[in-house]
Amino acid sequence: MVNIEEFKEKIKKGLAKPNRYNVNITFPLNSPLIGGNNNSQTLSILCESVDLPGSLLATNEDQQWGPFRKIPYINIYNDLSLTFMCDEDMFARTVFDTWQQNIINKSTFGISYYDDYISTVNIQLMSQNDPNDIIYEVNCFESYPIEVIAQQLAYENTDTYLKVEVRMAYRYWQDSENSSNSSNSFTF
Repeated sequence: MVNIEEFKEKIKKGLAKPNRYNVNITFPLNSPLIGGNNNSQTLSILCESVDLPGSLLATNEDQQWGPFRKIPYINIYNDLSLTFMCDEDMFARTVFDTWQQNIINKSTFGISYYDDYISTVNIQLMSQNDPNDIIYEVNCFESYPIEVIAQQLAYENTDTYLKVEVRMAYRYWQDSENSSNSSNSFTF
């Protein structure tokens, strides 16, 4: 059994706060509207929430003798959900609408080359004590928006603001070595 002093010693730096984060999206190079550092910074400011990605190991059941055991064979990654505040220019909504239109042309139904619409989404969890200290960092590689969630407009919503939720697919994610806790790596 752990006593209170041992517990306090383990968390002496504090607990990670879910409201201390930064999101950076590196846009595809060939995109006309969404390229550029300024657009990425604006989206970062407007990003109201983001999910740290998880992973799942796909398994097959195997039985040599006795009970079945699950044997992993590949990682499966869930889509990334991001929510953005909408300003009067509807900037976030316009960016993701345009990005999707550059993936599949609505007039010709032509599909762009994969390398022309993928990007990297970088998510940083920051320290509560030092806003410049990255305590955990994840890069989601080969990302692109697969869904811009419908936005409900209603007369009764007067004391709030419009948000746009975006789901992005990505090939895989990897935690970064830039995190301040990278020295806490584990070896199996």
